[in-house]
Amino acid sequence: MKSLLNTLLILVAFAFAGQVNAQGTFVDDLNDVIDGAKDARDAAKGIRSALKTLTVDYFQLNNPTPNTAAYIATSNNGFADVEDAFDIISDAIAAAAAKNPQISTTTIDNLNDIVVDRVDAAAGEAFNLVNQINANNRSAARASAKVIRGLLNEAIQAAKAIIDEANALKTLPGVFNVRIVLEDAAGNPVGSNGIQGFFATEVGTNNLIWAGAQQGQDPYVFTNLPGGTYIFDGVQGYFDGVSSTQATISSSSPTNGAGEVEVTLIYWSE
Repeated sequence: MKSLLNTLLILVAFAFAGQVNAQGTFVDDLNDVIDGAKDARDAAKGIRSALKTLTVDYFQLNNPTPNTAAYIATSNNGFADVEDAFDIISDAIAAAAAKNPQISTTTIDNLNDIVVDRVDAAAGEAFNLVNQINANNRSAARASAKVIRGLLNEAIQAAKAIIDEANALKTLPGVFNVRIVLEDAAGNPVGSNGIQGFFATEVGTNNLIWAGAQQGQDPYVFTNLPGGTYIFDGVQGYFDGVSSTQATISSSSPTNGAGEVEVTLIYWSE
């Protein structure tokens, strides 16, 4: 019985850990982008290394029958790895953007397209290179090898640019759902009131953001508010209003059971 209980506890722990990992943060997703780009870069470098081995054997050592089969296998396997990395990068940058609307997927998606396109083209040109080597057409083989090397270099540079872009995006402030809570001067919660809306003014930029800005949203909640320091206030009603307050919203801000950061405004009425 004790063994069964321990097993159940372990399963619950794994399930909870999986749920936490599935949620993650936009930085976690960007780390996945970086890992995918590193895999793609390494795959392209592996193909380039195999190309060097082949061309040195053929052009410098004058071996008329270099191991072209090994090169084709490396090229095909490398392209398959790049395709896998392409999917990882595409999914991860989309997930990051879903969690932080400040992130645009365009740059990384475009670079990702370049990586897979160049490695695909290099894989296609590999067969031309092998055919030229088999025909002992050295000048055509040399030209083909140059094309492949250029394509792989472009892929490697694009993968590096993905890594740089993802690292830059990681410095963006997080976004948070912020709920306005009303209390009277004695600290009692306030129910019905005449406040006509709540807004936050970003300190330093004077950027004005409204709670419940889109139709159907909770008028007390700022959705996906970027981290920073704000002055929170409300639009005064006919006989009531709130006192503004300044608050810094960050990952260290405490949250309620719904995962919202709460900002308390003091309510007054005549």
